[in-house]
Amino acid sequence: MLLQAQVLAWSQPEGVDTLGDTSEVLVTPAVFALPAHGQQVVRIALRSDPDRTQERDFRLIVEEVPGAVQPNFTGLNIALRMSLPVFVLPAAKATPAVAFSADWDTSAHKLTVVATNSGGAHIQFRGLEARPDSNTEGSGWRNPVLKYVLPGSRMSWQWAVPPDTILPAQLYIQADSDQGPLSATVDTAASPAQP
Repeated sequence: MLLQAQVLAWSQPEGVDTLGDTSEVLVTPAVFALPAHGQQVVRIALRSDPDRTQERDFRLIVEEVPGAVQPNFTGLNIALRMSLPVFVLPAAKATPAVAFSADWDTSAHKLTVVATNSGGAHIQFRGLEARPDSNTEGSGWRNPVLKYVLPGSRMSWQWAVPPDTILPAQLYIQADSDQGPLSATVDTAASPAQP
């Protein structure tokens, strides 16, 4: 198959994964043919020195260049596309620093848990659970979705809750991450119901 590769800048403004063009990183080869059962080395190079204190984040996009469709072809032609994280480590050692918060929107009946990373490196969450206290495992809200939180960014998890659910004053947050298990007890901020 014929493949093309490019590196895009990766950021998370307002908690949304955003990719954009960048001239900071070179990738070679940008286009290559990959034979069946073959392999290809793709080199990625930063065009400047790493940041001194904060990790820089990119994604390597590798996608198939679709071949010409035969005149009598019927069916679905699917092209491969992979998005792989690329982390440029800073000159000094950097670690993530995560703080959790929770909001209970009583008018929309939604619970939102936010993880804010004020550290200099990313953290990868493999799942998160929010529950009334640390002793009621399995009685809360779970989300197994894998999420990265980049340095200086925040990401959120949201659940719909029944209208008659009693709002706890605090929530116990337990998360599985590439930095090991994390837990925290947070005050629950309530957004008032709209008239």
